[in-house]
Amino acid sequence: MQDKKTIYQMVIQEEIKAQNLYRGLSKAMGKTDSNDVFAKLIKIEELHEETIRRLFKEDYPAEKLQVDKNLRPEFETKDNLKNPQAALQFAIAKEEHAADIYQDLAAQSTAAEHRELFLKFAEDEKNHKELLLDEISRLSGSMMWYDESELNGLMEY
Repeated sequence: MQDKKTIYQMVIQEEIKAQNLYRGLSKAMGKTDSNDVFAKLIKIEELHEETIRRLFKEDYPAEKLQVDKNLRPEFETKDNLKNPQAALQFAIAKEEHAADIYQDLAAQSTAAEHRELFLKFAEDEKNHKELLLDEISRLSGSMMWYDESELNGLMEY
């Protein structure tokens, strides 16, 4: 198991990579609706980063954290960004990985406060995945835009 300092550093780096991934996707896709989704995701990832930075400072007050704000996610191939669905699937895989990391951190945490925080972050990452899946559906035109309950009684006409 890695030490807490290394884990904090790694998590912060992953949050920065996620922010930059969503900034890049927003720019590449250039669609207003998609940009709203990415802006929301960026904000949450920034909040995660700030919180982990605060924990680092609390646990290691004498140390300065050095993290490059220009970190980018690593792609197996550049093909991952050639179409929106592939790019969003890549982002979903990253969110699943982040959720797993936070689940592991929660399981390893001895402080109840940290455990709850990491579990909340894991849930946030799972919600990000759902937002991205919704975006894939919206872009493919298969998203249902109405509540099925609204159709009750229409079949009678």
